[in-house]
Amino acid sequence: MERKDLERKLMEYRILEQNRQTGMERRDEMFARFVEVKGTIESVEEVEKSAKGEFLLPMGSGVLAPVTLDPKKNLVIGIGSDLVVEKDLKGIKEELKRRLEMFANGIESVERQIAAIEGKMAEIEPELRAAAK
Repeated sequence: MERKDLERKLMEYRILEQNRQTGMERRDEMFARFVEVKGTIESVEEVEKSAKGEFLLPMGSGVLAPVTLDPKKNLVIGIGSDLVVEKDLKGIKEELKRRLEMFANGIESVERQIAAIEGKMAEIEPELRAAAK
């Protein structure tokens, strides 16, 4: 392999590595959001089950505030940049399940992209190893 071709292959491999790393970071961020939404759905379901609607609200740094929530009253959910809407518990759960599906689809898509990148890297690696000898 000529030096120019080797440099091009090496550059392509490095770009693929960076793209794979970026994809993995995106996947991890989406997975964290997925877990967060799943936990919120579970909390909403607990409120639905609770006759009195009593539960502990996390305030951060391990601080929990006991609160009472009337399951018949609407909650407020963010739907975009600085936009919120009022929904009943059923509507909140539906919105959260929609988000959960969106994150699951996003994770799946990014994992396919990572696999494609890794496939291209695997094609280039033998050429780089052979040139290194």
